[in-house]
Amino acid sequence: MKSKEIIIIIVLSLALISIIMLVSTNNLEFSKFNTGWNGTSHFFSITNRYTSHEVYDLSSLSDIRNATLLIIAPKDPFSAEQSLKYQKFLNAGNTIILSDDFGTGNSLLKGIGSHISIIKGILTSADRAYNDPYMVITYPITKNHTLLDGVDTLTLDKAATLLYGEPMVSSSLFSWIDKDEDQEITKREILGKYTVVSYEKIGNGEIIVISDPSIFINSMTEQSSQGNNNKFIANILILNP
Repeated sequence: MKSKEIIIIIVLSLALISIIMLVSTNNLEFSKFNTGWNGTSHFFSITNRYTSHEVYDLSSLSDIRNATLLIIAPKDPFSAEQSLKYQKFLNAGNTIILSDDFGTGNSLLKGIGSHISIIKGILTSADRAYNDPYMVITYPITKNHTLLDGVDTLTLDKAATLLYGEPMVSSSLFSWIDKDEDQEITKREILGKYTVVSYEKIGNGEIIVISDPSIFINSMTEQSSQGNNNKFIANILILNP
């Protein structure tokens, strides 16, 4: 496998990290300095085994090749100027992985010319972990992508769903969007397969969208029983465009 550079970028869903917080622990959701259940400290401890670094200035992307950029739970919509820089990054043959269930990432998808759309709403299923209908077990529907090597199931928690693009992972037929959040199927809700991971070629590169950023938080990555989640994450860290 070719050597490559993995770029990790975390955009907090609740607040930006202050200078003081950069050298201390905190309880901000998705923060790498948060060692609690909703932080990503364990995920970042894994990335230390690979060639990776964080990006704070998007202009630094212009000279990077053969790389994967990971964006987790973006807090704010992306501007047209930001989207253009991401688009140029893709056109250079790189990969972007966007993991979002808030729908904020739709501004980036639109800005780079992707057809994929994140649909807010809690995915619910009879195929569940820990008897929790929001802990949905999902299944690869293609084996033609290295991201899914060795992955038979993924366990998601309160995931959104995706439209369009090339579906990679979906729920079982016994799944629905829980519009009234009662954890039960009602007349307003439709049973069926729902896409949770999808990809699309953009220029010379590729955008991959994951509809659940919680697969990166400590409570999920530290649980060995969460399907093949850790294998999926390991594949992300060695992914070649």
